[in-house]
Amino acid sequence: IVMAAMATILTQRQRIMTVSDIYRFGQDNVIDRLQSAFNCEFTVGIGLDRAKQVTKISDRTAIMTVAKGQLSEDEKIFFLLDMHLPETPTLKNITDYIVRLEQKLGWIDQIHVEEYQGIDLHEWLIENGYAAELISATYRTQEEIFGLLMLAVEGGYFKCPQIDVFVEKESGSIIYETPPIGRLDIFREEMSVFTYS
Repeated sequence: IVMAAMATILTQRQRIMTVSDIYRFGQDNVIDRLQSAFNCEFTVGIGLDRAKQVTKISDRTAIMTVAKGQLSEDEKIFFLLDMHLPETPTLKNITDYIVRLEQKLGWIDQIHVEEYQGIDLHEWLIENGYAAELISATYRTQEEIFGLLMLAVEGGYFKCPQIDVFVEKESGSIIYETPPIGRLDIFREEMSVFTYS
């Protein structure tokens, strides 16, 4: 009986797929893979917060790309498709990245740009045919966005494969490789300290 139970458990484990089994950052046909796995259509959006480089140790510019799928009338699921932390957040570096990303994914439905340090980027996006919106970092907008993020995370509706990026604790440097055993990737490390109430 024990052997039969262990065989059943092993068979069931082999059927379980992780997000990393479905897609990894940089893979081709990511949206097709998600549509096939979840049997729904996806929209693709980018959120961008551009830091002002005033010191050597400053905030990071972050560009996050997310696919949103509508599972049912009431259920949405979100997948982090890409995370880019440009070392030098010039307009050219950011726009070159967005163009490459659009070519890779096939389309981008919407780009949200945080207003502070983002006006020139927003103008470029509009001039080049992207659906873009400037977002002000007010209490109301942050409360709405963080509230939705927490509901998705706590409900298990926000997914992300293993990311081969981590922060070196001693220097604070961003390392672009698989984290050592026992270390979280940068996304999971940031999410482990993210709280909202």
